[in-house]
Amino acid sequence: MTAMFGLISCSSIANPRARLSSSFASARTASSAFDLARIKGKISDWLATKRDGLGRHVRDRLNRLVGGWSAYFGYGTLNAAYRSVDRHVCDRVRRFLNRRAKRGGRGAREYSWSDIFGTLGVMRLTRAKPAAPAVSLA
Repeated sequence: MTAMFGLISCSSIANPRARLSSSFASARTASSAFDLARIKGKISDWLATKRDGLGRHVRDRLNRLVGGWSAYFGYGTLNAAYRSVDRHVCDRVRRFLNRRAKRGGRGAREYSWSDIFGTLGVMRLTRAKPAAPAVSLA
């Protein structure tokens, strides 16, 4: 009685919790290079259009986009992917704010990481400081 019909086996039909957990496990995956490029493209598109400053609605939309992406791709090793998305968000927000202020350059001096992820309230996927210090086992 374990013949497969799609994602649900006959043995899991009797137990609805088993069916529910197996369908969630198969629906979520780890992020790939394609997924990273896609979220970075969405962030760039959102911040490249004509918008008035980094107002609350722009920040909230950006936070929903990044938060939703991180919630969906919550499997696997994520630190490198999260760092990559954080760097991209920081770079794009800097460019966005420099364009609004009609300044040249990248804006690294005017807008630091702490300004973008702290003062402006943009969502950061990685922690500001590591959870625990690295300890040598040798």
